[in-house]
Amino acid sequence: FHDLLPVFAPDTSVVLFVFKLSEGLDEKPMVEYYGPMGAIGDSYKSYLTHREILEHCLTVFRAQGEQCPTILLVGTHKDCSEQKIKINELQECLKPFRKKVVYFGSEKP
Repeated sequence: FHDLLPVFAPDTSVVLFVFKLSEGLDEKPMVEYYGPMGAIGDSYKSYLTHREILEHCLTVFRAQGEQCPTILLVGTHKDCSEQKIKINELQECLKPFRKKVVYFGSEKP
């Protein structure tokens, strides 16, 4: 469905990626869907890694050229004992967007 994101949201101005810093970029996340009444269906392990999802979605949005939305990445679980996703790994994925990336928080590149 990632290829169809621009079709379903043609006037999107902001795209939000949320991921756990306690999981590595090369790990496959659990996929869970929620509605107003709670969980919908069963959760399952994604077929793609965090890195593959991020890189694929960024490629799809970059193909929009000047219409490319602002992309926000939010890392959660920073307080966990081991932070597996490192800033330099994210920077590598974001190279094509480096002029549009703004870093917040205690770790600056």
